[in-house]
Amino acid sequence: MVGKTAGIGAGLTLVVLVVMTAVWDLKAGVGGAAFGALATILQTIAVAMMKPAIGAHHTTMFKRYGLGLALRMLGVVLIPVAVLSARAWFPPLAAAFGYLGVMVPLLFYETRLFR
Repeated sequence: MVGKTAGIGAGLTLVVLVVMTAVWDLKAGVGGAAFGALATILQTIAVAMMKPAIGAHHTTMFKRYGLGLALRMLGVVLIPVAVLSARAWFPPLAAAFGYLGVMVPLLFYETRLFR
């Protein structure tokens, strides 16, 4: 599951790069792909933390899920930090669309872990 999450995230990041480069320009594509890669890394770590907790006591599972939520929120917090520090390389829409364009499908894929 962890390897598949990373693979799907890498594929989605490539799609983000191609689409944003075609719609906007190369800098927007690179900025979106950077946040797509960040989303892939954070989601893969969250799934890796959650995998051993499946079937464990509820408090263990909720603690790990809370840590995963904190990781994902860290990605959201890093968007304005990157935009304010290097706006030329991280346009706001490209960074947000790159992060959400990868994270949202990976969150839907994560629901398979709980079946």
